[in-house]
Amino acid sequence: MEQGFREEKPDSITMETEWHAVEALNKALGKTHELLLKKFNLSFWLKLALITFLLSGGLNLNLPGSFSDSDKNPDIDFSRYLPLIVMAIAVLLIIGMVFAFIGAVAQFMFIDALVDSGVELIKGFKKNMALGFNLFLFNLGLGILAFIVVLITFIPAMLLLFKGAQGASIIVLILAIIAAVIVFICFVIVLNLVGVLNNDFAIVILRQEKRGMLNAWRRLISLIKRDVKQVIVYLVLKIALAIMAGVIGFVVFIVLFIAYLIAMFVLGLFLGIIAYATGFSLESLAIWAIILVIAVIGFILMSYVYAVILLPFYVFFRYYSLHFLQRMEPAIRLMEDEKPADESKGEETEEATEKSKGRKRKNEKKLKVY
Repeated sequence: MEQGFREEKPDSITMETEWHAVEALNKALGKTHELLLKKFNLSFWLKLALITFLLSGGLNLNLPGSFSDSDKNPDIDFSRYLPLIVMAIAVLLIIGMVFAFIGAVAQFMFIDALVDSGVELIKGFKKNMALGFNLFLFNLGLGILAFIVVLITFIPAMLLLFKGAQGASIIVLILAIIAAVIVFICFVIVLNLVGVLNNDFAIVILRQEKRGMLNAWRRLISLIKRDVKQVIVYLVLKIALAIMAGVIGFVVFIVLFIAYLIAMFVLGLFLGIIAYATGFSLESLAIWAIILVIAVIGFILMSYVYAVILLPFYVFFRYYSLHFLQRMEPAIRLMEDEKPADESKGEETEEATEKSKGRKRKNEKKLKVY
């Protein structure tokens, strides 16, 4: 009995020094290859890419340039257009919130697709609407908090700037700007960390245990406190991998964006020729409206193609977080092929005994027949 206890000690030591992030990395690579390449299905790939396209709310339009003509009309009275401006801002906010809600639901649809190895767009959206609404409210609260913090941080510097700092007050203004920038950078780092932990772990806990967003965070914080080192290693590895993926993604985006600009230039030239041939003025509102609509549709298609090309990265990073969380907390069971480190040996022995029992039964049946 004493020898048996002595033999178990080295196993417990190796278990304590095992890094879940490294094990999850290997698992994520294998699962990504199995899901996307080993059983390649173009329809599945395109549907899954559509979900990843919706993860960020569908669109993130930061188009360079502007269609405004303010240089030619410096004396425009903007007060006349104030109701239209307010209405346009309200419409954009509503559209943005709708896309944010869709993106929140898509987070859970993506997890379902990877866990079940299948994509259900309409049924999956209906199924995850309640969970997505919880995530949407949480993200909305974070956004409001971020807006308030930015206002509080930069208001002192802005007041000094508008007053017209002179003499000694210039030094105070510079110090206020430096302090505001430092606080803002620290806040952005904390906000990004919260976002990573929320998207990687908290929403998975919410999905599995139906706890509500705040209760899921309490559960996550208790898991982090239990083994902070494992989470730090995970974050360091993920940052390194995200940088490499980001470089590749940036190159792909540049290539696609250049192709998009060339296509828009050719299209604009074509529309200009048609306008000239039909007697339309190039300053006609209809021409610019058509160009704008086509440009937006083209950008949406470009974003979707970008999601299709980078789908393996989306799948890998999600599998990485799922396998890591499952190793951190064996009670959260998403994928049956993932065995917690402390249970793998026991399950292997159980499988071996079951196989041996099966063989014995077969042998007994053969003896009875003969």
